[in-house]
Amino acid sequence: MIRNIWIPFLFVLVSTNCKVKPEPVETASLAAQTLKGELSAKLKEKIVERGPIGAIGFCNQNALALTAEISNRLGLHIRRISNKPRNPANQMSPGEEEIFESIREEGKQDSHRLVTTRENQIVYLPIVLSENCLVCHGDKETQIPKDVQNKLAKLYPTDQATGYKVGELRGLFQVTLPKN
Repeated sequence: MIRNIWIPFLFVLVSTNCKVKPEPVETASLAAQTLKGELSAKLKEKIVERGPIGAIGFCNQNALALTAEISNRLGLHIRRISNKPRNPANQMSPGEEEIFESIREEGKQDSHRLVTTRENQIVYLPIVLSENCLVCHGDKETQIPKDVQNKLAKLYPTDQATGYKVGELRGLFQVTLPKN
């Protein structure tokens, strides 16, 4: 199903003899949707198989590798970053925190920021919390079961990624595309 999002994109390329290069925001958005879709599908599969504990184990062992695999497949670089990361590898830099805050203040789920460097175009897109995320990212007192809290504490001793509400900005997709 995720691969179907590329069909309109490919149609445009074919119908224009591949002379049109998509805008970086459009390309980044498709890449972020691909990662989100594939990661969500895997997490749902693990939840059905082994409950939230299975999803946490999957995420711990595979989320960064899946992100790298999708980045390689699409020929760009994708990261998930947060000001309150679960995995320290996803910590935002101070400059990224400024971008995060500006997107949060804007309050739109389709917000983005484009940063151009000498070599790359970097697109930042919001990661917004949905209802199914609360079992691992919600309120510890009322939404995250004790066994899930224990597993998170074991796998992520410096976890900061709890206390969120549905619709809240959880982090950003950072998609880096080469300029040429």
